[in-house]
Amino acid sequence: SIQTLKDGGVPLEKLTGGIANWDRSQASALMEQWMEEFPREIELVICNNDEMALGAADALERGGDTRPAKIVGIDGTPQGLEGLKTGKLFGTVQCDSEEYADVIFEIAAAESLGQNVQDKVELKQGKYYQCSQMALTSDSVR
Repeated sequence: SIQTLKDGGVPLEKLTGGIANWDRSQASALMEQWMEEFPREIELVICNNDEMALGAADALERGGDTRPAKIVGIDGTPQGLEGLKTGKLFGTVQCDSEEYADVIFEIAAAESLGQNVQDKVELKQGKYYQCSQMALTSDSVR
């Protein structure tokens, strides 16, 4: 994600990173730590799922933080989409789970039959599957 933003011309500096094990409370604790370490510096938090994104947002709310930090998650869960509607999250990526499952099945079938996966499953931009939808707030499409 960071490299994609840089390649797109977005000037940024990665301040830190961490592992929250897909857990909202762990992500919230990490965010609180980062808010202490980097007061007034955090502008964007990219999380690998909506639960961690919501945890980071929880920490911002509890801290009464009014800085314009944008928080983005992945999964497009009902909770993530609700967070998007209420402004708690800046964005979430919603993947097509049916297409994802089809590709996994095709890869598994090719492997189990001893076939070359690359001959059976077409790569798209160097990957077997890509999320193709992104849900963003109206501020991001201006």
